[in-house]
Amino acid sequence: MTFVLHPTFFPREVPVRAPPFQLKRRGWGVFEVGVLVTFHDGQVLKFRHSLSFSTGQPAECIYDVCFHTALLAQVPQ
Repeated sequence: MTFVLHPTFFPREVPVRAPPFQLKRRGWGVFEVGVLVTFHDGQVLKFRHSLSFSTGQPAECIYDVCFHTALLAQVPQ
């Protein structure tokens, strides 16, 4: 999976290849984060999350993504 951050972050695109699939950064303001999930067959799922550092609290969002078992059977072990 790849996180796509605001252009002021470097690097802007951050790949995460192993669990836990999370990213920690410090910042300020409000912006949209892109999340790209790329499968072995090249298929890409795209998610967007509005992230706000303006509350003074940690900004966290957890997404549960469920896949049909037939799809998982095609994943190489």
